[in-house]
This record gives sequence, structure tokens and C-alpha cells, in this order.
Amino acid sequence: MTSFARAKIDIDISGVNLPQPPLDERPSSRAPKSVLALMLVVIVAVALIALYANVQRWRRAEIETVTITPASSPSISPSPSTPPQ
Repeated sequence: MTSFARAKIDIDISGVNLPQPPLDERPSSRAPKSVLALMLVVIVAVALIALYANVQRWRRAEIETVTITPASSPSISPSPSTPPQ
């Protein structure tokens, strides 16, 4: 077995753990009201667009009508190169 030399590493972490401000001075983690209002406006707009698209899809049967007519078959006529008998 190989033995490795172990050294004690001393790390100063006093600057890492900064003192926390008191609870009443901490900034709020909640989103601002203007951002929440903007998100609400976007959600309502997307919902209205989806509603409009579904109404148009339901009305499509009334708006669009498809009429299928069979193609007329060409009538057989004598060719001009053959003389009638």
C-alpha cells in the first residue's frame, strides 16, 4: 500500500459568511406588483387569442362550403383526318 502525506490545510472563511442584516431590513423576495400585473396582462391576452381561434374553428363549417362537381367527360367526335363514310 502506498501512503500519502497528509497536510492540514487552513482556509480562512471569515470573509465568506457575511453578517446578515436584521429581518426587518432584508429586501423582499416577492416580485414587484408591476411585473405581476404585466404577467397577468400577457396571460389574459393569450387566453383571449386562444378563445378567438377556437370560435373561428367552430364557425368554419358555416363560413366555408365546398362544392364538388364532377368533371364533364369529353364527347367523342370524329377526327377531321378520317373522311365520313
